[in-house]
Amino acid sequence: MIFYQNNLKTIVYSIIVSATTLFAQDLE
Repeated sequence: MIFYQNNLKTIVYSIIVSATTLFAQDLE
């Protein structure tokens, strides 16, 4: 269960980073 929660946090973090990167590129 702990492994699943940590894995979920990693996935969410990756999605946020990707979205932020795309948003930053879109502003340029």
